[in-house]
Amino acid sequence: MEPFDTIVTSAIVGAASGFSLGLTGMGWGSISVPLLILLGFDHSAVIGTVLTSNVLASAAGGAVHWRNKNSDRHLIFLLTLSGVMLAILGALFSLSVKPRLVSIILSIYLLVGGIGVLLSRSYSVMEVRGKNSIRFFAAGAVPGFFEGAYGSGGPAGVLSLLLLRVHAHRAVGSWLPASLMIQLAPSILYLATFNFDWTIFLGLIGAGIPATIIGSRFTKKIPEKVLRFLIGLIIFLLGVRLLVRIV
Repeated sequence: MEPFDTIVTSAIVGAASGFSLGLTGMGWGSISVPLLILLGFDHSAVIGTVLTSNVLASAAGGAVHWRNKNSDRHLIFLLTLSGVMLAILGALFSLSVKPRLVSIILSIYLLVGGIGVLLSRSYSVMEVRGKNSIRFFAAGAVPGFFEGAYGSGGPAGVLSLLLLRVHAHRAVGSWLPASLMIQLAPSILYLATFNFDWTIFLGLIGAGIPATIIGSRFTKKIPEKVLRFLIGLIIFLLGVRLLVRIV
């Protein structure tokens, strides 16, 4: 495919991925990776390029959510601290364990957790600080592990926060800045090993970043219960898709 065609194609994919990322805090990798591979792009280059571009898109979306007061500084710190540590351990874990096992664990977590979010009717919002801090520290560890072991932790990150009864807007707004730091180390690794395609990258960020900003701004217009249900449904469907691919 010619460079111009690659950029245009990647831009279309990036626009869809970016809007989902800004709106729900997830979707950049789960949308763009399978679509780009389906379109015939090299698998290793796609993974490295998507992961690297996700850092910039998450930064853009996180900045909008921060300005809209959807983020919690203490929560971001806890998620980042545990997420980075477990991402490293997850990467080491993946060297000695078959990817299929990690995929099965992740799919079950998304399926069961997604159902839990969908069935939750009423709840009291859990306070982030104080005695609950250890729970939110663990909430960052789960997606961090999957990020390192599988290469995708976004859905697990938002899900972990929703299961801890974090307000849906705050879950999205706090996870995006945290995911930025969690993804930074593996992104540098991909750049160092040259598993990267500049034409795909330019297309993804060229359309993806504006779409992420639009999605992030649109989030505050959605009622909390609707956003929570939407995220729960997407997470459940991602779990189903992952399990079907394994089987």
